[in-house]
Amino acid sequence: MKKNILFMFSYCLIISVFISCQWGLSDLEANDECEIIDFNFEKRTIVKEERIVKDADGNEIKYYVDRVVFVPGLKSSIAINTDQNIVTVTIKPEADLNSIVGYAVISPGAKIEPIEGSPVLGVLGNFSTPQKYKVTAANGINSKIWEVKASIPN
Repeated sequence: MKKNILFMFSYCLIISVFISCQWGLSDLEANDECEIIDFNFEKRTIVKEERIVKDADGNEIKYYVDRVVFVPGLKSSIAINTDQNIVTVTIKPEADLNSIVGYAVISPGAKIEPIEGSPVLGVLGNFSTPQKYKVTAANGINSKIWEVKASIPN
């Protein structure tokens, strides 16, 4: 009897998890929005650190470790022009436009891809000139070309 109850409980749990995972996914396919909602940058620098350890005889051994330092949230302001599909981001002075990482928040279910040689988002890139990205809606039909301009105030 206990095995039957445990089996039924497990079965119901598995079915409810499966159904909840599927719930609402069909709504994403109908989404025709292809907007950039937000855009931000982070700085990544490699710092070489010296480490010293002792071997079994007590001798010091020096070695170096490369560590990546992240400085997230470099955006100080953003202006999104949805009529002309232009995103203008003002970045904090500690950034280097030639070597930063860009991130975008886009419409639910949409995908974004670099075009015309723009850097891949999430990877170190050069944003010293305007960059172009194509955002394709979840329905796979609608798309927009967006221009991202980054600048550092004087």
